[in-house]
Amino acid sequence: MPQDLFAEFYDILENKEKYTYTRLYLCGLLLYENNIRLSEQVLIRLKDISLERGHISILNKKNDSIRTVLMSEKVNELITIICNNTLNKGISLSDEMYLFGGHNILKFGKPHSYKELGTLMRRFRQQYPQFVNITLYEQKHTSITNQFDDGIDHYVIKERANHSSIATTEIYLQSNRAVKPYELKERKTV
Repeated sequence: MPQDLFAEFYDILENKEKYTYTRLYLCGLLLYENNIRLSEQVLIRLKDISLERGHISILNKKNDSIRTVLMSEKVNELITIICNNTLNKGISLSDEMYLFGGHNILKFGKPHSYKELGTLMRRFRQQYPQFVNITLYEQKHTSITNQFDDGIDHYVIKERANHSSIATTEIYLQSNRAVKPYELKERKTV
């Protein structure tokens, strides 16, 4: 995702649309900051979230493992907004409620499909056509690319992205990326 559009996306969500597109904002941040796949996000229940400790337990559907990710303050704030919206609707909170419900509230019953999160992005793009060719999943790609560009160790990126292989993570390295040379230095002989 081009950096100017990336910055504009989050500027709009923070300064204009935080309360209208709370779920979209949260979804984008979970993709960007923690590389949580959409199919994993829709399975997050209130019982999986610890606002006090600042972490979320994520179920990996590929191998039924659980990983714990730390939340940023912004993610914590957005989850709090969703919980408060639910309470303001007169609905009591339950550990079994899903984080991604309708209209920025928690949801009982079965989880939404990850495609519902894509629908949020399509609605946003109708209002902001500069994002017409941008998908939600690009947040994950942008995150991994930015981490490489910032010099983050490849194995740290692999863990954050929850990739099973470092080869999968390294796909995100762009071929036009400039790499600092390993300079030849005179070595002392013994």
